[in-house]
Amino acid sequence: LLWLSKFLVKRADGIKVVSFGIKRKLLKAGLGGKKIRVISTPVDLEKFSRPDFAKVREIRALNGRRKTIINVGRCDPAKDYKTLGQAVSLVYEKCRNLAFCQAGAGKKLCRTIKADDNLLISFLDKIPQDELIDYYHASDVYVSSSKHESFGKVLIEAMAAGLPVVATATTGSKDIVLDGKTGFLVPIGDSQALAKKILYLLTNPKIAKDMGRAGR
Repeated sequence: LLWLSKFLVKRADGIKVVSFGIKRKLLKAGLGGKKIRVISTPVDLEKFSRPDFAKVREIRALNGRRKTIINVGRCDPAKDYKTLGQAVSLVYEKCRNLAFCQAGAGKKLCRTIKADDNLLISFLDKIPQDELIDYYHASDVYVSSSKHESFGKVLIEAMAAGLPVVATATTGSKDIVLDGKTGFLVPIGDSQALAKKILYLLTNPKIAKDMGRAGR
């Protein structure tokens, strides 16, 4: 498919891409900029700012008021859940009052996390978006460990819910996250760097809240 795309894209009359990062790659490959249009995946920002606050309180109570990390994504090797699991394990070594929630990938990720029973882990199946909004608002930090991401719609969703984000520096993430302002970008595959930035946000709640507000 990659070979086919290289063949077709040079002959296309118009090209729609979802991020400026992809546009830059195409320009670098010698394509004319006039026929490239950046049209990102749409997100209803207002919808993600309006949770069911009773449900949010309920989720917080179920988490025992722990500091909560959330990740959303399907079961896909590109999401690099091994690195995410390692990062969660490293965070838990320093922050024992921790909960981790993953929506969409199933329990496969559990095998990559090394912790005791005090770490509260929640694995959600694919859930309606209205419910997902409540889980964003019941969390403290959104984390993305992807190896590559053309855009990263979940980052927009999390930021619209007022969450600071820690993400690997994929093409899409670099379009969305202002490093040090709305969250942090770290090297791809670096669990230590992910854990360091997550811990920083969990132990500096005012800074985390300010970053979440800036992202929103």
